[in-house]
Amino acid sequence: MSAIVEQLLAEGAKDALSSEGFTKTNSPKQLLKWMDNNLGYHGVSKGRIWTPAEVVAKGKGHCWETAELARVELERMGCRCKVVYLESEG
Repeated sequence: MSAIVEQLLAEGAKDALSSEGFTKTNSPKQLLKWMDNNLGYHGVSKGRIWTPAEVVAKGKGHCWETAELARVELERMGCRCKVVYLESEG
């Protein structure tokens, strides 16, 4: 079980791990459209990353948070995913 799934279970987000997930989408294309229509962007000044449940509830997230939401949803759909964090110098 991935760390994010364990965290979600610990936070009581069992409903989000159902077949409908957080976004109630059924395909990668639907997921991208849902994210485009329902999520805004905000910066990283809050001290920690939000869980996928928090991103959906707040309707916004930064790059890493929305990537984790997409990963969790795509894995639920049967897609194999990895999120890679890259940081540039300067």
